[in-house]
Amino acid sequence: MNKLNCLTTLPMTAVIGLTSTLAHAVGIEEIVVTARKAQESLQTTPVAVSALTQEMLIEQQVTELADLRRTAPNLSIMTGGTGPSTLTYMAIRGMAQTSPGGTADAAVGTYIDGVYYARPTGGNVDMFDVAQAEILRGPQGTLFGRNTTGGALNIRTNDPTDSFEGYVKAGVGNYGSHLAEVVVNVPLVDDELAARFAYKSSGHDNYSDYRGYQNSTPGTTLPSGFFHQGLSGGPQEVEKNYVGRAKFRWSPVDQNFTAILGLDWGEFRDTGNGQEVAAINANSPLGLIIGGIGFDPNQFLHQQDYGDTYSVGDTSDIDPNFTNGTYSKRLGTPSGNSRFSGAYLDLDIDLGDYQLKSISAYREMRTTGMVDLDGLPLNLVNFASTYDQEQWSQEFQLSGSLGENLDWIAGLYYFQESSYDLSIGRNFSDLYYADLGTLSGNPAFSGIPFGATGATYLLSSNEGRAQNTSSGAFIQANYRFTDNLRATVGLRYTLDERKVDITSESPIPGQGVPAACKTSVTPDVPGVCSQQKDVDYDYPAWVLSLDYQVNDQLFVYAKTSGASMSGGWNIREGNVPSFAPEDVMDIELGFKSDLLDDTVRLNGAIFWWQAEDQQRLVNAFLPDVQRTTQYVINAGESTATGAELELTWLPLDSLTINANLSLLDVEYDEFETPPPGPGLPPVDRSGENPSHAPELTYSIGATQTLQTGLGELDLHLDYFWVDETWFADDILQPAEYRELYAIPDYGLFNAQATLRTDDGHWEFTLWVRNLADEEYYRSIINFASSVGVANRVIGDPRTYGATVKYSW
Repeated sequence: MNKLNCLTTLPMTAVIGLTSTLAHAVGIEEIVVTARKAQESLQTTPVAVSALTQEMLIEQQVTELADLRRTAPNLSIMTGGTGPSTLTYMAIRGMAQTSPGGTADAAVGTYIDGVYYARPTGGNVDMFDVAQAEILRGPQGTLFGRNTTGGALNIRTNDPTDSFEGYVKAGVGNYGSHLAEVVVNVPLVDDELAARFAYKSSGHDNYSDYRGYQNSTPGTTLPSGFFHQGLSGGPQEVEKNYVGRAKFRWSPVDQNFTAILGLDWGEFRDTGNGQEVAAINANSPLGLIIGGIGFDPNQFLHQQDYGDTYSVGDTSDIDPNFTNGTYSKRLGTPSGNSRFSGAYLDLDIDLGDYQLKSISAYREMRTTGMVDLDGLPLNLVNFASTYDQEQWSQEFQLSGSLGENLDWIAGLYYFQESSYDLSIGRNFSDLYYADLGTLSGNPAFSGIPFGATGATYLLSSNEGRAQNTSSGAFIQANYRFTDNLRATVGLRYTLDERKVDITSESPIPGQGVPAACKTSVTPDVPGVCSQQKDVDYDYPAWVLSLDYQVNDQLFVYAKTSGASMSGGWNIREGNVPSFAPEDVMDIELGFKSDLLDDTVRLNGAIFWWQAEDQQRLVNAFLPDVQRTTQYVINAGESTATGAELELTWLPLDSLTINANLSLLDVEYDEFETPPPGPGLPPVDRSGENPSHAPELTYSIGATQTLQTGLGELDLHLDYFWVDETWFADDILQPAEYRELYAIPDYGLFNAQATLRTDDGHWEFTLWVRNLADEEYYRSIINFASSVGVANRVIGDPRTYGATVKYSW
């Protein structure tokens, strides 16, 4: 807490100390945001919001949504895990809900061109031809609706203009990376109708083959009976991505409306996330099986040439008795594929004293993937998933003013979603036709023979079909008491209807063959494979704030707000409970300042929030069905305090420095997870730090602009650092396994040099990411407490390349 106390006093001290004047030719540009559904200056918006223009996004190499984590305080975006590369795990100020399924929602809402993107499985969208990105921190339920208990990302792509313009860009880099990008803007009818078309193709070859990771992880303390392993083999991390967008703007000269029609589509293909097997539990089923198929575990797990010798599909070093013609792969090599498409119509109608906006949207997405969890040459522990989703939504907004002191906005919103989730867990699938006898050393398989008969004990299949609808009404008003003092009051009411049809088949020891069934909504009734449920939720969201313009340089505000995230059911098998809605309330104090003749912009906030029934995704081993699974449960209560600073400084006309800093102190006040096994008590996790909530993050970057004989040269360097982060929770004792969920702290350097010719047509760029070739991890897949393996998803190595762009 000492760091937090220091940071809360630093901002105002800095503001007071910088109020003197300094002659400077160029000031920091004004940024207009739509964080409150209206155009306002960033510096007079009483919300903690970071805004990045198109130039800033390009300068900081924000090429996909996950890159935004480097640009704003208290924003965590992780990728990888048990899904494709497009799967994102997002959190703001420690508020996160990371289940990818259609029966659970996210704590951070993503909005692109005003349209809500409901599912994180396709969340890592391409950030090209983007006009602006805004990161709103804290509950945003009044204007943005449910599932924004942590905050919201508000992204706008470029609209068509009345000029014939565009560009062509091409690039290459190491690891076979390639880029082709085309944007064309065409005026079709002068001052009335215009179109904009954008297309991007990108990809790279395998990263894993080029790595030189050691076969141990320094600084990690493992439980007794665990040992380290090196890189998981296989041609993983190959990516090929294709994205297209078309937008049409119609503004009839004699009419008071503007219509924008937007269409987009994309496909992302990959060969899985590169993984390092961090640890194997020697007493687990996996640890015992390693010895049973002809490997000496100690030698196998410390092979210096592991990444070369033991690659996926290589069976040359396996006991010949095991590969006597009956060996076959059940799920194939790791892979991921995401396809999406969407359309929206945005109407702005000028009614004189009022403005009416309508946003109608439809989106659909299909994501499939397979992840190999054990890293061994056999498919022993793997997981396959399919997520299908379609949604349509309608929003109406009406805004206006009453007199000179009151302005308001009101609206209606409707959202409907259909989703289909399929997950297949196959533990030890390559042992189906192997006669290995009985592994009596592990109670999970006591008395169960491996082979054709015992195979039915090793499969699980879970299907969930969900129908979610949400409707809401909101109103928010700003009242100006004086020219400098303003109050904001907002209220929203939301009604959710959720229906689910769950089908699950999973082995239950003692229930016979074929496998018996249990669903998460019938945990005590074996043999019931399918169940239907429906439920309604309703909840308010609200905001109350007071802001004051102290002088031309300083703006301060105080705000409190509340929001909710919908509840639902888990679709996995076994004795898995449903989960209730999450409710969050916060208090925030902030300031925004432009100092020293607008050459220093310093914004900051301190905050406190409390969450009731906070939703958390946990890993678990279900003893009643002998399965490993993930599901969402409620933590009773959590609280957090934190602070944030953002700085933009122009020490010279040609030099810009950007920095941000965040501190976060969050813990569970009440959190009791279910018993980890028969006859065992629940686990009290009160006092622990939640996942996706690093205590300290910061970034700093500088851009120097030089005039040369060939044109303008921009040199950019930035550094991003994030503290140790817990990735997930486990229902077992934290002292035994929780260390395996820790992602160690790390820092990344990025650099870029861009030359723009004086005629404005040509642009040449050299870029490098992860300049120091830092070895770090993006996420964790930890089933050490059950099957016996913990994996870390590896971050990208040093990459570099060059692009050339021609604009007209």
